[in-house]
Amino acid sequence: MVGDPQIDIKNTKLRQMNVNARSLIPLAGYLMPSWTDLDINQHVSHVKYLDWVFQSLPRSDVEKNELSSMILEVRRECRMGDNLQSFCEVARSDGPLSQFTAKNGIEFDHLLLHEDGSTILRGKTMWKAR
Repeated sequence: MVGDPQIDIKNTKLRQMNVNARSLIPLAGYLMPSWTDLDINQHVSHVKYLDWVFQSLPRSDVEKNELSSMILEVRRECRMGDNLQSFCEVARSDGPLSQFTAKNGIEFDHLLLHEDGSTILRGKTMWKAR
């Protein structure tokens, strides 16, 4: 169906995110996988990773836009008992954010970190106006 979100399976290079940057939006508190978040191999399911990515988005932007595509790069597995933090950042391009949003939609970069500082997941979501 035309217009459905696309899954990018290309080997796309994602931008590194600085966790100390002021522009980074952290999800409050640590995320802790529970038993129902695990797959058959006792690893956190990819569906739960998506849930955490979406939880980190500013609600007002999600309500005004619809997902047009995403790129996800899982760097390592995590298990029940791990503590994680989820961050997102507006990926700006040309001009002020309001102009960028009105013309082309909005893009967010995502980062899911383990409590030891290692990267669990990096990603990008692209949204277009409804």
